[in-house]
Amino acid sequence: MEKEAQKILKQLISKFDFNEELLAYKFQVTTRTIQRWIQGNNNPSYAELKYLRQIYNGCKSRKIKQ
Repeated sequence: MEKEAQKILKQLISKFDFNEELLAYKFQVTTRTIQRWIQGNNNPSYAELKYLRQIYNGCKSRKIKQ
């Protein structure tokens, strides 16, 4: 589970122009929390991971349609 969150976060930042501040805003957490998720020091909850997947899948589907 933790590797999946790291992978998704890194792809959102590199491929879809997200940044830590935007992700922190969407999850209502601090940017430090996002940094810890990216580094693998902490893991998002199941609900947060589910939301993270939804964001990622939405970005992928929009990019494919364009």
